[in-house]
Amino acid sequence: MPQGKQDRPLVVLLPGTGEHGFLHRRTSIAIPLSKQGVATLILEGPFYGKRKPSLQKGSKLRRVSDLPILGQATIEEAKSLLEYFRDHHGFSQLVVAGSSMGGLHAAMVASVFPGDVGATAWLAPPSAVPVFADGLLSASCNWRSLYKQHELQMLDKMLAGSAAASSYEKFDDGAAQDDTFESLESSDAKVDPVQEAKKRMRLFLSITDIDNFLPPRRSDAVVFVVGTEDEYIGFTEPQWARLRKQWTPAHFRTIKTGHVSGILLEQEAYRKTILEVADLLKERQVSPESSAPKAAVVAA
Repeated sequence: MPQGKQDRPLVVLLPGTGEHGFLHRRTSIAIPLSKQGVATLILEGPFYGKRKPSLQKGSKLRRVSDLPILGQATIEEAKSLLEYFRDHHGFSQLVVAGSSMGGLHAAMVASVFPGDVGATAWLAPPSAVPVFADGLLSASCNWRSLYKQHELQMLDKMLAGSAAASSYEKFDDGAAQDDTFESLESSDAKVDPVQEAKKRMRLFLSITDIDNFLPPRRSDAVVFVVGTEDEYIGFTEPQWARLRKQWTPAHFRTIKTGHVSGILLEQEAYRKTILEVADLLKERQVSPESSAPKAAVVAA
């Protein structure tokens, strides 16, 4: 970690979807940034790498309800790291960055952090909804099975404000479970189980929508980069349009790339965006008397 100047930048790198360990972020982002005097912290995501639950196989979460838990843990941990290194190590240019899911979490951290922080959201979805309900991952979900399992009923209870534990207790009861399944099966002729499961999944995952979050204190130092050929996420323009209005003067840009190719092959552009965010933070520090900066917004 660089020593010396108290205004040196610190970047917290958040993990992407299903990313185990630190190797990719360390070699492609952290080491090159360190050569330019930028300190980095690489957070290993909950449910992945050494933090993977013993019963979980690979990167696949065991329950849908694990997803918001993963997100909340990542956000709180990133906040704690930023506060600690600001208060105890003198870092004043704080940046949080991530690609894919990590980019969404980075923007959320910027929103809830009690201080100035910039964010780089690289090829991030505006929500988990399009990824799991409309994008490529939707094809890997057994929607009919999900419709008939107690997991979906548990999500309904969580949305209604009930504790997850009480929901599990209810549906662990054999008689109650049988009655639930019979009711679902009797309505199959009237309800498309796939569409009903997707509808309820969208409702549950809407808690991950970035437009539920208030603009950060330094929204001028937030950059969203969207891939024009990103089929992993799916169509998200209406949500980006809302966010452009809500998070003005944040930057919204496009890059001609797909999702995986943009993460693996566009590291230089990703690093340049992170450095740009750090520079935006520095400009405000150098000229505190200046008026609010006018950041151009490029339609995604």
